[in-house]
Amino acid sequence: MSLGRRGWLTAALGLSLGLTACQSTAPPAAPQPVASEALLAPAGGRLWRVDPAASRLRMLAFRAGTAARLGHNHVLTAPEFEGWLQLPGSGLAGASFALSFPLARLRLDDPAERARLGEAFASTLTPEDVAATRANMLGPRLLDAARHPLLQLHSLQIVGEGEQLAALVQISWHGQQHQQWLAMQARQSGSEPAAPWQVRGQLVLLQSDFGITPFSVLGGLLAMQDAVTVEFEIQLKSADRPLGRSA
Repeated sequence: MSLGRRGWLTAALGLSLGLTACQSTAPPAAPQPVASEALLAPAGGRLWRVDPAASRLRMLAFRAGTAARLGHNHVLTAPEFEGWLQLPGSGLAGASFALSFPLARLRLDDPAERARLGEAFASTLTPEDVAATRANMLGPRLLDAARHPLLQLHSLQIVGEGEQLAALVQISWHGQQHQQWLAMQARQSGSEPAAPWQVRGQLVLLQSDFGITPFSVLGGLLAMQDAVTVEFEIQLKSADRPLGRSA
């Protein structure tokens, strides 16, 4: 692609989590199924599983650099994910949970999602820019979804009381693992033992914690921030029976 100085700068403004939208890159191959120890629910207690159709998860990535105002913030949504919540008794004491989603299924900058996020996401991206940027974002120079197809987390500890909780989670991303705390709210939607659970939460991931170098160009004139915000609203349905010893 031949671009003058002005045209090259304009193309660079199409950055999305790392690479210019004008760059031609073939999308990564769809990931093969991966066995996930994080999604093996422990034996004992009662099990609830994520209902993706009634849940939502999104990642927010923000522009940086001296000329950040010329770039774009980005939102990625996960239409496919799975997970579970396991309760050993009637309350959340001793509970555990896990969540996993495939990176190759992420949707980048859906117009309706950008509109819901307000002025900070009001800039317009063409469908061609979004498609090329998404392919580059999932490619080997950034998330490398072909080699590392999943982002997974599972709880190590849950503290708090009532609906207000904090969970220490282990996150597996980009071939590396990192532990951190997240704040969340959890409530059961009825008094029946098998009533659905709703769990909401938010955490901030630093790309550098997982060996990912946030993109910058022109000596940092245009860049993406290291921090990526993950927001989730999860509904879980009862697996219909308590887990047995062989679960």
